[in-house]
Amino acid sequence: MSGQLHRWVARIRGVTRRSDVERDIRQEMEYHLERRSRELVAEGVEPAEASRQARLEFGGVERYRQVAREQRWGAGIERLVSDTRSAFRSLAHAPVFTATAIVTLALGIGANTAIFSVVRAVLLQPLPYGEPERVLRILTTWTDQDDGGVSPAEYLDFRSHLKSFSHVGAYAFGSLTLTERGDARRIATAFVTPETLAAFGIEPTLGRGFTVDDVESTERTVLVSDDFWRGELGSDPTAVGAILQLNGNGARVGGVLPADFKLPPDLLFGSDRDIYSVFNIDVEEVHDRGSHYLGVVARLAVGAEASAAAEEVEALGEWMVRTFPDDTPKGLRLRTEHAGERVVAPARPALALMATAVGFVLLITIANVAGLILSRNEHRRRDRALRVALGAGKGRLLTLALAESLLLAGAGGVAGTFLAGWTTRAIVALQPAALPRLDTVQIDPVVIAFGAGLSFAIALVFGLMPAARSTPNQLARSLQSESRGASGSHLANAVRRSLVVAEVALAVTLLVCAGLVAKSFARIAGVDTGFDSDGITTARVSLPFASYSESADVVLFFRSLIESLASSPVVEQVGAVTNLPLSTGLGDLNFRIEGREVPEGERSPAADWQVVTPGYLEAMHVPLRSGRLITAADRKDAVGVVVISESTALRFWPDEDPVGQRFLLGGGAAPGWVQVVGIVADVVHEGLTSTPKPQMYLAHAQFEFWNDGGPADSLTLALRSRAPFSEVESVMRAAVAELDPNLALWNVRPMLEVRSQALATPRLLASLLGAFSFGALLLAGVGTYGLIAYNVGLRRRDIGIRLALGARPTEIRSGILAEGLRLAAAGVALGTVSALLLSRVLAGVLFATSPFDPVTLVSVGLVLASVAVAASWLPAMRAMRWSPVALLRE
Repeated sequence: MSGQLHRWVARIRGVTRRSDVERDIRQEMEYHLERRSRELVAEGVEPAEASRQARLEFGGVERYRQVAREQRWGAGIERLVSDTRSAFRSLAHAPVFTATAIVTLALGIGANTAIFSVVRAVLLQPLPYGEPERVLRILTTWTDQDDGGVSPAEYLDFRSHLKSFSHVGAYAFGSLTLTERGDARRIATAFVTPETLAAFGIEPTLGRGFTVDDVESTERTVLVSDDFWRGELGSDPTAVGAILQLNGNGARVGGVLPADFKLPPDLLFGSDRDIYSVFNIDVEEVHDRGSHYLGVVARLAVGAEASAAAEEVEALGEWMVRTFPDDTPKGLRLRTEHAGERVVAPARPALALMATAVGFVLLITIANVAGLILSRNEHRRRDRALRVALGAGKGRLLTLALAESLLLAGAGGVAGTFLAGWTTRAIVALQPAALPRLDTVQIDPVVIAFGAGLSFAIALVFGLMPAARSTPNQLARSLQSESRGASGSHLANAVRRSLVVAEVALAVTLLVCAGLVAKSFARIAGVDTGFDSDGITTARVSLPFASYSESADVVLFFRSLIESLASSPVVEQVGAVTNLPLSTGLGDLNFRIEGREVPEGERSPAADWQVVTPGYLEAMHVPLRSGRLITAADRKDAVGVVVISESTALRFWPDEDPVGQRFLLGGGAAPGWVQVVGIVADVVHEGLTSTPKPQMYLAHAQFEFWNDGGPADSLTLALRSRAPFSEVESVMRAAVAELDPNLALWNVRPMLEVRSQALATPRLLASLLGAFSFGALLLAGVGTYGLIAYNVGLRRRDIGIRLALGARPTEIRSGILAEGLRLAAAGVALGTVSALLLSRVLAGVLFATSPFDPVTLVSVGLVLASVAVAASWLPAMRAMRWSPVALLRE
């Protein structure tokens, strides 16, 4: 074993110590020459003549030395090192070319690597569940929505009737107040049935999951997130079994969930849940089929297929409609989808557009660097011809070219990886709503391998390109000719022109896309939301049921809180609402209009509902169109009132005045019969690009839920003030603490921040496409300039002759500018066609903007024409300053 190791060490030393190798080769050559000389001397030849004849018989000593070098072990490594050194020196002697190529490659590789990391995290990474392909969601659909929740009674039917699933779980969202060390904080909470974790295929990393005993126990059992365990519980393994004070009662920690676990809606919206509390649906007491607030998840049983399960679920929905015709919403159907479908579906259009854009950037990068290398190779043809004349074969030329390309691509890949890191951090910082799971985006080994593979592929293309055109015959003719136009330069010129046209076309496509997305973003940002965000501070207040079980206590607390805030000198207007616009979704509530009957088979009238306190609509500056708003006089013992939106009025009372009309709230919600007292402007609620739905605003003091008979005990404050945010926040916290020190004020933020988050996705698209298109425009300009400058250099003799024969310098300049414009015109034409072909991709992300917008198309064409003129201007002006005499003398 030691002898073999010794031989390997000797071989490595032989590769690394060139002087020893050369000495051995020299000594071997001298041995053969001396041996032959002695043989000739023995035959009677004089020593001097014998030495001469031995050398003649032996042939070129240097040739045999070279053969010996190439045949020995490690010669390939030595050639690689030598070629790499040669390539490095060659690139160092051309700093402008090297820097331009590396920066260009870094832009293309970095952009593609960054978007790949986002696509991988959002679309390609499996969901954090066990066998995620077997996890399905069960959804309700009816007239105007296809992703509705499930009612408690329907969930119980699932558990009883569905045989295709091994586990069926349900979940809902809320919050609990954590009281520790005198500090009250609101904690985002998920309420889950005991089977939910099993349906997701999840086991706690510490402790245990939920059991039926936890449901029936008088002591609340909770599971905590990994972040909560590490932050609040100090990563203490013995924290399992600890008691937390939640909503004024003790709750025992049963276990710690995996770090990456999130429920599907939280994956979609990037939300975090720190507490998971068990809850149960009582079979004897629950009969409600109209309140669809539960999310349902189910795991396919062993041997069951998703298609068969979907058919079973659909059939169960039809059975429900037949069996409970009066309690089930008309038109209700059930359907299934994979748990991740709703998570990734909103991201596909945006990611498709970004991937297309960076693909174009990569193509522009390749075209630009290919043009640079073609120009460089034309200048170096004589150098390669000399190498061939000295005995270099095509393989050696290929090795040299590949070494140079690998150095360029490697440097560009390293720089691109750093650029990708900065880009991904910028994307994550924007937190676009349509891109879920951004917290998992990172430059990990897989992403680095993608960038390295991309760099290597580019290096192969660029390395093979010059070698393919470097046959010995062509290079021999190059050595014999002094003309720059010889040896295939016409073909090279045609290739370079094609590359520039392709760059311009790709740049046009990107600029058109960027222009359309920017126009769309401007229109989204200018959407009339129906309220004024400026000067509004929002905060959520939730009352624990243990302390506020009576309806009167809930109503009294919020009335006292709003009166206290309104008395502050920094507060102009204040109110509260159940769901803040642009940040949460709304559910609809059906109703029956007095004096109207619903035809058989049609759905009852319905509208999205909000519960508001007096002052909310005024604080948000929602315009009043007719009648009045909710006031303090609208108490529980008064006539039930409702304020409706314009869309509601136009849809259900198109030919009469709704003010004074009455209707009955569905589902048994109090106060039952309500009278329309006012009409307000439509408010954009679910997103800036959404169409406002019919809405109604109910008085907080009058409204009570149909499922628990209580009022809304969790509201969002909306406070209008010109004071600094920090001062307003202090006033709000002090007012809450004065009424109940055990309550927590949470999710405090300006309404402008809420609106900004709603703009995050279109802003991201506009920013990235703007950056990519600017880079494409710059590269197209550089490519055009490089081609024109190179062609002008080739035509020095022709230009000199024309000037000597009387041509005016302005004619020379016009010809050069015309050449640049011709290239730009061809590229603009192709790019416009390409942009129109991408209209289907664009249509999914544009808002109130046509993919065929003529203003954008014309503007981009003018921009590229201007760039082409600017890129051609410098070579043209330089040609005008040339002296005809000096050119002819050359």
